[in-house]
Amino acid sequence: MMNYGCEVHGFDPSIDVPKQTEERQFIFHKIGLQGKDEVNANGWQMKTLRSIMKLLGHENRILDFIKLDIEESEYEAIPNMIETGVTEQIKQIALETHNFSMDEKDRQRYYYKYKQIWKLEKHGFIRFNSQAAMGTDRLNKIGNMTWVEILVFLSPNGSNFVGKPKPNTCQNKGHFKPEPHYNAEPLDIMRWHQWNNLGACKDLEFFGGYIWKGAKPNEEKMDGHKAVCLDNSIRPIPGDCLVYSFGIKDDWSFETAMLHYGCEVHGFDPSIDEPVQTGGKKFIFHKIGLQGKDEVNGNGWQLMSFKSIVELLGHENRIIDVVKMDIEESEYEAIPNMIITGVTGQIKQIALETHNWSMDEADRERYHYKYQQLWKLEKHGFVRFSSQPGVYTNRINNIANMSDFYAYELAWYNPKFYIE
Repeated sequence: MMNYGCEVHGFDPSIDVPKQTEERQFIFHKIGLQGKDEVNANGWQMKTLRSIMKLLGHENRILDFIKLDIEESEYEAIPNMIETGVTEQIKQIALETHNFSMDEKDRQRYYYKYKQIWKLEKHGFIRFNSQAAMGTDRLNKIGNMTWVEILVFLSPNGSNFVGKPKPNTCQNKGHFKPEPHYNAEPLDIMRWHQWNNLGACKDLEFFGGYIWKGAKPNEEKMDGHKAVCLDNSIRPIPGDCLVYSFGIKDDWSFETAMLHYGCEVHGFDPSIDEPVQTGGKKFIFHKIGLQGKDEVNGNGWQLMSFKSIVELLGHENRIIDVVKMDIEESEYEAIPNMIITGVTGQIKQIALETHNWSMDEADRERYHYKYQQLWKLEKHGFVRFSSQPGVYTNRINNIANMSDFYAYELAWYNPKFYIE
């Protein structure tokens, strides 16, 4: 968050000042958050959020982001924040919940915890993300199912902060389950792109990324990060995983992140020479592009189908854990070819950036065609587990007559590899 450009205050009563190696450093406070002010049995200074804000002179400031990972103290801190009115100054809250014991004897405490967090949504906060924490998935004997532990909320005070929530944006993407079909209407196609199918992946993580700065003031967003599902059966196994990444240009943060995770990484881009990689481990670069057929195009670039690339590298009998695509509309020819030639059977996950540079009425036929090619993945059985708008400016989709984005980051997994 400091690298993003924020003033950051970190709080923890259980440690001394952490060693920070970065040039920009956050401000550390040896204070803990809970529902009342006290020095606890461990000798730790605990305070309410209202008291902390007063201590720092932030009574009249907007808090853009609050992260809470405070080992069950959230269940006392949250209701106090609502009662004292400080939630009115908060834009977003990212919270890790804690249910260390979920046996029948914990039923009363389990309901109490739920009610305290539920107060945020009752107070108007909008859930826009939920994913599993790193703790081992286990049985909730009260609910007889597994438990999801990381929640993120958006402030209801949209008119004060970022504009009123709009239809088909983050607050309701996960609630709309589109029923796609080959000849879907434009509005349904737009909603299909936005649908993130929350819950399909319990442990979703983003790899890579950088801060993209637009032409407008304060137009800064993350770009280049790709969703990867780390649920046990579908996750890449460090030391024994294979990644294909198509489209690199001037950002290889994803490739580097997957290298550090422990995968063999092959990067493909016909438009650049081999990128200069720093550090010990390096991904394997190929000056080849992906499309639906093998050819040298008008730019003199070597383009190949996915099947031909797999054969070229001798990977016909290997599982490809993650395939990343950012190939400027070539995905709409590559995907159907991959399905027809059967190579999708080797792929665990696909992370893909869509491209709709023009969404005017004249583009209606092309808009439908693009959707139909990607829809084939889901018709073929692939399961969507993430959808994020691209960094490009939100604008009017004249085909669907709604506000929309140029691009979406979509991710799917192959259910044949997913074992509950």
